[in-house]
Amino acid sequence: MHLDNPPQRSRTPGRARLVVAAACAAGIAGAAIAVNTLSSPVSGADTPSGDAVVVKVVPTARPDHLGAPRDELSLEEWGYAKHLAEATLPADATDVLGEPGAEFLSANIPNSDVDGDARLVDVVFYDYTADRQHQVTVDLTAGKVVSALATGGVQSPTTATEADVAMDLLLESPLAAPVAAAFAEQGAGRLTRKDQVSYAGGSYKPSPGVQGADACGAHRCVELQIQAPNGRYLTTSGFVVDLSAGTVLATK
Repeated sequence: MHLDNPPQRSRTPGRARLVVAAACAAGIAGAAIAVNTLSSPVSGADTPSGDAVVVKVVPTARPDHLGAPRDELSLEEWGYAKHLAEATLPADATDVLGEPGAEFLSANIPNSDVDGDARLVDVVFYDYTADRQHQVTVDLTAGKVVSALATGGVQSPTTATEADVAMDLLLESPLAAPVAAAFAEQGAGRLTRKDQVSYAGGSYKPSPGVQGADACGAHRCVELQIQAPNGRYLTTSGFVVDLSAGTVLATK
């Protein structure tokens, strides 16, 4: 089962709750450790039924029981895989908030056939210090790293935290004017805070001929989808958010 993060709708007006993107067997996307979401189940960190899984501490010890090679990951296996993989990251790696440790993106059972009984997991991070994506394969059975690859120009799906940061940057930018105007046209008033809307972030690489976002691909860039409270999508064409540079870029 894959734990890739689809574009994450991070917020919508309503009651706050804390969910953890970890419980793979429940169908939860592997994203940030803790994600604040609001009201109806719009976060990729929610279960298909809309029930939130609340976990204060993600386990890092080797689980007493490991699944078969192709079984879905348990929460304990998920935490252990992430813990093993983190040992390969550069000491100066940072996440999207600029804090130590790379941004955790996903933990997946490999697509390829698995020989033997090894319990393998592919764990993916993004290091904002070096703008490099790290894919680390760990063997939970042996408790070791099998391979570690760092590459540039790779854009895996974004996390909810990355979408949050992208929205903050947008609202601070003059390029948010069309979004704010579209928000007001829906009778929703003045857009000043990200919790006034529902939004999703998707990783972005420019197509040939697109101007203004040349750094994207080498940098970590995000396209936003934004909904007003009435469900109408707002205008988001014409810009992308460069998370690596902390700027909003106009595209043509």
